[in-house]
Amino acid sequence: MKLKKIIMVASLVCSPSILFAEVSGNAGYVSDYLYRGIYQSGSSASAGIDFEESGLYVGTWVADVGKALEFDLYGGYAVELGDLGLSVGFTGYYYTQDWDDTYEEINLGMSYGSFSFDYADGEWDGFGTPADYEFASIGYSLDNGLGFAYGAFAGNGGDYVEISYGFDLAGIDAFVALTLGDDTNTHDALVLGFGRGFTIVE
Repeated sequence: MKLKKIIMVASLVCSPSILFAEVSGNAGYVSDYLYRGIYQSGSSASAGIDFEESGLYVGTWVADVGKALEFDLYGGYAVELGDLGLSVGFTGYYYTQDWDDTYEEINLGMSYGSFSFDYADGEWDGFGTPADYEFASIGYSLDNGLGFAYGAFAGNGGDYVEISYGFDLAGIDAFVALTLGDDTNTHDALVLGFGRGFTIVE
């Protein structure tokens, strides 16, 4: 299974269309780094780079998680059919300093207008004791910057509700997000974030 995922990502990277893709970058900062309602680190900076062409995409993202770094690698295909958006992809989460072990997952996404749905089916290496996991979330975004989301892990993995507000701050993308977790694995937090995306090659 893992070999098939690696082959899939390699084929995206080596695809002729990717060689002529749009290249973009991003950089950001959050007062607290939460992912899927789970606390990762306080005061985290991040940066990433993406390649996209005709719906095919591949990219990487790096974040500070305190005494270590998180490296993400992802790729997939996304298409828009009117107001309907569909995507399928792979994401791998890797860490330095044995801060955590590897997570690799297949992602499915769907959006329609302001609504979105995401599903992930993955495996955590677990330092020699692998474990499967599933995660799903639904979201709704308003034109005024307000957003609402609910996410949950299968079984007893925890769930959370998030309310966010995004706005422009002197040309910088900014947001405030309130996360309310169930304290199983997900936690309560109020996060302030800043980010900027930019085109490198068009």
